[in-house]
Parts: sequence; C-alpha cells; structure tokens
Amino acid sequence: QLGLNKDRGYYSSMTVLGYYAEDLKLPDPEVIYYAVARYEDAGVITAIGPRPYDNKNVVVFICVDCRVDLLKFKEYFTKETKLSKWFEGAKMELVNSSCGNMWATLEKPYKDNVLLVGDTCWCQESENFGALLSGALASRAVKEAIKNNNPTEEGIKSYLEWWDNSFYKNPKYQRDQLMGNYLLGTILNNEEISFLFSKLNTTLPASIHPYTLFADLGEEIGKVAGEIQEKMPSVLAGLGRLQQESPAEILKDAAAAGFPNR
Repeated sequence: QLGLNKDRGYYSSMTVLGYYAEDLKLPDPEVIYYAVARYEDAGVITAIGPRPYDNKNVVVFICVDCRVDLLKFKEYFTKETKLSKWFEGAKMELVNSSCGNMWATLEKPYKDNVLLVGDTCWCQESENFGALLSGALASRAVKEAIKNNNPTEEGIKSYLEWWDNSFYKNPKYQRDQLMGNYLLGTILNNEEISFLFSKLNTTLPASIHPYTLFADLGEEIGKVAGEIQEKMPSVLAGLGRLQQESPAEILKDAAAAGFPNR
C-alpha cells in the first residue's frame, strides 16, 4: 500500500527449488559448491551445501527467468552434466519451492513513517551479515528517535545516511551490478563459462562478506584477460555487458514474462 515498488526497477521473477539429498558423491562434503550454467538461454545457479545433521546435503536450483522449468533442469544437471557423477545413486527429496520478484535497490527505504530494513529494499538477499547489521542499525535509530520524542524521518536520519552510503551509493553496488552471479549464465554459454573458470586457479581469500567474491574474481580475471581474449574473445565480450548494460537490460525478456504485481 505504500507504493514503493510502483516506480521501482523490476528485474524478473525468480524461481527456486530446494532439495535434501542423501549419498551425494562430493569431493568434499563440508564444502559449499556453487555452479553456474546456461539452460534454455537463461542462467541457472545450483548451490550444494552440508546440513548440520542427518548426513544430508542441501541442493538448491535458482533461476531469474520464470519461463525455465527447474524440474527439467534438475534432471539435466544431475544426469547430463560433468557433475552428474556426484548424484549417481543419490536420493533427492523436494522440500520447498518459491518464487519471488527481483527489484532494483531503493534509493530511500522510508515512506509515510514506515522504515524498511534488510532484503526488502536491496536488489537481492543481503545475507545474514548484511541483514543483521541493517536490523541492528535500524533498531538503534528508531530507539533514539523515540527517546528524543522525534519519531520522524529526521529522527532516523542516521540509518538513512548509512543506507545511502553503504548500499545505494556504494561504488561496489552501483547499478546493482553485483547481480552478475545471476546473470552469468545469461551472458555466457556453458562452453564459455567452463573456459573462463578453467583459467581461474587461485585460491581466493576467505571472507564473511559474500559479495567481496565478485571483486576478487574480477581481479583474477584481469590477470588472465590477455589469454582469454586470445583464445576465446567472446568471453570478455560477454562479461563486458555487465559494465555496459544494466541488469534490467540484460533481463528484459525474462522480466516481460514475469509478474511484478504492481
């Protein structure tokens, strides 16, 4: 009813399938695996991670194009790809599914004395660390506003300034380009994706900030850009779209098939 999404950039409607899996043949069962693929001209992410009990793993399939049948992709991924050997003899149980809309980052997460916090105002999930930090700073700002008898936009100015500097105007997140993980399978085909990651053999530094990964990857890609350009120039041409085009432009066909509900 606030109408904050009325003029907000809409990227697409994302679909997700989540499974519990037993008896996976993973190289290391304690590692979180993250695979990117193109399927039916759309990018699909597969995430595999350990559960803290039951000796099971979580397997999640994510696609930002709602036209893709993830049930068919699951069959393709587990039976026809290079990683299908991990799933031989495994038991997979579908435990959840979801669909959600991907929106552009809000410039100001406040309207009519309602303050938005965390994922609701960003372009994707801010993960546990970002959500906890956002919630803590918002609650502190609200507490001070009430304490000072000033429950207004001015009263929570500290949070809005933090949001502006840390998210909306943060050069690392400008134009929501960190959505490249969702877009990679849209701008590159599977041969190009495999070639790109075959050239990245460095162990990246560990971080509790999930989105530093893309800057680290970009730095490593820069080191081998010459070889990539020489052997498969289409890879750099595709990656260049992330700088030249917004997520909305890259996902325009997926967005047209989605349902923004506004």
